[in-house]
This record gives sequence, C-alpha cells and structure tokens, in this order.
Amino acid sequence: MGFTWVLLGVMGLAGTGMAAETCTVGVRIHNLVLAPPGALFHAKSVAGEMFGRIGVQVQWQGGGVRESSKDCWRPIEIYLEAGTPGADRPDSMAYTMPYREGGARIDIFVDRVAAMVPPGRMGTLLGHVMVHEITHGLQGVSRHSARGVMKAHWDTPDFRAMEVHPLPFDDQDVLLIHAGAKRPKVSAPLTPPSE
Repeated sequence: MGFTWVLLGVMGLAGTGMAAETCTVGVRIHNLVLAPPGALFHAKSVAGEMFGRIGVQVQWQGGGVRESSKDCWRPIEIYLEAGTPGADRPDSMAYTMPYREGGARIDIFVDRVAAMVPPGRMGTLLGHVMVHEITHGLQGVSRHSARGVMKAHWDTPDFRAMEVHPLPFDDQDVLLIHAGAKRPKVSAPLTPPSE
C-alpha cells in the first residue's frame, strides 16, 4: 500500500520536477586520476542539485561506502579513471554496472569527458555524466530516454543547454528512479552494463 501511494504521488508530481518524498543514496568517488578538484566539486554540486529536484538526496561519502537505514538504494561507487573505454564502448564517456550485489559501480573516463568541452566547463559535463550513470544504478534497468539527461547520446543542442541549466529528467525516469527505491535490495543476474 505504501508503495502504491508513493508511486502515485511521484506520478502526480513528476511533471513538476518534484517528488513525493526524499530518498537518500550513498555515493563514493574514487578519484584515480586526480580529476581537477574544482571540476569535481562543481560536478558534485550539479549532480546534487539535479537529484534534489526530484526528491533524491545524494550523500557523498569518504572511505568505504556504507549503507544507512535512510538509504533507499544500495550504495554506489564511482571510479574516475584515465584512458578510454574498451572497443565495445568506443563513444562512451562512462558506463554503469547496476546489478552488482553490493551496489552499482560506475566507471567514468575523465580524459574522454575533458576532451568534450573547454576546461572551464568540465565540471558541468562531469556532473551530467554522473547523474546519467547514477540514474542507471537507481533505476536498476538498462534504458535511455528520447530527451533530457537520460538520452543515450547528447548532441550539440544538449551540450549548449546544460551550460544554461541542467538537462531535465524525463517523467518516466523519475517514476523508475522512485520505483527502484521501493524494490527489495537483492542482487540480480548479471547483464550487460548500461552507458
């Protein structure tokens, strides 16, 4: 019954960018390439603001990721790495393994992100990449939207738009994020990672 109420509440508010309740997710960043601190700070700020608009609070954690009783999802680990993805993902800036038993793992290729924009804009793009990949982990499904932050491939108008204001979540993405929070926290079979 509680699940139905939350889902209906989110459905009623999805178009406004607001959610019926706030849920928390713990996220730890492993900065293996020493991404510029200013860009990383800005990226975390962008990501926190974007998720906050839909009722998801990101708890950036140091040390090991710990699951809290307030968390609605398993913790997520982000690895900021150098280099480029393998041949199976030639155009990707990142990918997510959402079905890991302990929580989703995200690999972001900082060199690829940095090459997409001028240095002063890296934080904005990195924040959007983080939100896109964290969303895969929160939804627990491999899917993309026709528009917004969960679009499979951003184009020039998307890059320009994100400099003015964060790309929006599609209503369906908001529903799936909050529905994902209410699923039992059990491991799922391994499937291909999401980009």
